Amino acid sequence: AFTQRALNNIEEDSLLLDRASALLEPGDPYLQFARILNLQSRGEWSQAVTAFEKMDTHYSGTYLYQRTRAQMSWMQNGSDKPGKVSIDYRSRSDRYRLLAGANAFWNNRCAEAIGYYESLYNNNSILFRLLDDYAVGISHELNLAYCYFQTGQTRKADLVLESSLGNITNFTEDFKKLPGLIYAKIRYLRLTGQEEKRQSLADDTAIGSWSWIRLMETDPVFDSMPGQI
Repeated sequence: AFTQRALNNIEEDSLLLDRASALLEPGDPYLQFARILNLQSRGEWSQAVTAFEKMDTHYSGTYLYQRTRAQMSWMQNGSDKPGKVSIDYRSRSDRYRLLAGANAFWNNRCAEAIGYYESLYNNNSILFRLLDDYAVGISHELNLAYCYFQTGQTRKADLVLESSLGNITNFTEDFKKLPGLIYAKIRYLRLTGQEEKRQSLADDTAIGSWSWIRLMETDPVFDSMPGQI
């Protein structure tokens, strides 16, 4: 189901989810998270929020729960945006620290984001390019590059951008089959000021039918004009 969802094959994902539902208990947490992701992938965001709010808070410490809660807040604008979401990363795996970095980035706290990201990037950079994050529009490496630009660390930003481009385009034989990677490439082109290529990539792919494209409405990368990052 994850693979079909990552490829934006929503009907196939739904069929696999139906099969899993017949085999697992209704309260199975993995099944519940799969349902939420399926609703999100179909663009049924309000239903996804409702399903998420019904989840047993016993699972509130899991990475998927924390990521889902944070990402839902990132997508909100203005008065609709909920209060500050905090990520409890202490005594947890490094992925929680990455998520705290993403949360700081999305809330325009770049110095804080770098504090979460930098040591991990220098010591365990593979965590910055995991498919399950790319699949829902999260590209930590580009978040870090943006924050380096924002804090005047241009050389570091350029090095991270160079690495990120290779990681995106070489992830599979054809990165354009995965909307999450297309979105990452669009973010890369925005950060490097290649607006014509960015628009061409968006026009020439099926990114418009990918539900997580709504991230672009609140993504800080798209708040600044090229050259003003």
